[in-house]
Amino acid sequence: MRNVLLFCMLGLCFGCSQQDKVRIKQLELELVQLQVENAKYQMEMALSENSPLVHMVFLNFAENQLDHRDSIIKQIERLAEIEAVKNLEIGNFEDLEDKRAFSDYELFFKMEFENAEKYAEYQAHDIHSELKLQLKSMLEAPPAIYDYLKK
Repeated sequence: MRNVLLFCMLGLCFGCSQQDKVRIKQLELELVQLQVENAKYQMEMALSENSPLVHMVFLNFAENQLDHRDSIIKQIERLAEIEAVKNLEIGNFEDLEDKRAFSDYELFFKMEFENAEKYAEYQAHDIHSELKLQLKSMLEAPPAIYDYLKK
């Protein structure tokens, strides 16, 4: 396809003015740039499909719900029953007097997935859906989420 396009452009160049030749070169450059962008996109998609994904969740409980923290932790622990979930970790905020810390969040949990497809399975799982429903009324605000691909 590219060779045909270049052949046509070269054929046009013989009967073209200098301005037309410059425009053809600009079009060739744009074509190459699009091909590079497409190749980058294809590589990113391939990596995201095969790269481990880490999903981090920060929870800020409503004042009247702090007493229910232990029952919530038990519910979060149930996420490990989902086959797609790997390396589930749960922790309470520890105040080390660092002003940059996410001190608004009392509870944190993190898990890993083999890839984005496994993450989608987790999102659709009943245990996850139940936890989301239970948390909805107990939190001050929606959870803060941070997802990243492991390198």
